[in-house]
Amino acid sequence: MDDDEAMARHIVHYLRAHPDAADTIEGIAGWWLVRERIAVTTRAITRVVESLCVTGVLVEQRRADGRRLFSLAKDGT
Repeated sequence: MDDDEAMARHIVHYLRAHPDAADTIEGIAGWWLVRERIAVTTRAITRVVESLCVTGVLVEQRRADGRRLFSLAKDGT
């Protein structure tokens, strides 16, 4: 998939999630695409980090406020 196709997919995904949105080119670039890429990156990072936990490389700790912290396991490889 080329960059134009990926960008089009991100724009459409954003608009489906926010059907009343409307913006300028600058707004789309600075707001919509940034938010969409952060969401995509966060999902990818979540998959990788959870996989590293399963394999024992990382460990997860829960904070009192419910946030999850990840760190290298003491015997991590």
